[in-house]
Amino acid sequence: MSYQPQLTASAKERLDRLCPGFAEALATTDPEFVERLGNFAFDQVPTDADLPERTRLMIWLATCLGSQAIDLYAELVGAALGAGVTPVEVKEIVYQASAYLGMGRTYPFLAATNAALEAAGVDLPLEPQAT
Repeated sequence: MSYQPQLTASAKERLDRLCPGFAEALATTDPEFVERLGNFAFDQVPTDADLPERTRLMIWLATCLGSQAIDLYAELVGAALGAGVTPVEVKEIVYQASAYLGMGRTYPFLAATNAALEAAGVDLPLEPQAT
């Protein structure tokens, strides 16, 4: 019998809503990872830090940029959009990170952002935002 991740109800609800299929895809090969990550990131952290979900997702996107976690970033862009983060805000996170991380490190994130936005039906390019 294989091990099944034991997720709290809150973690399961948030994972299913924000990242559909993410836990199931990893549960076949890494059920303990899914359990630890799911319960920590999708239950303990939201319970301990009183932030709006959209703010938390913007922080996660920026953190993924800073740590070069492109695969997780690509997974979270759709979740961020679903939580009310606008396409302009997602792009701005990448644009601002370029000043700190450099274009070489942020360019793959720009490509992942564009792919996620197009998959969500967003027309590119976005309207200019400079003032």
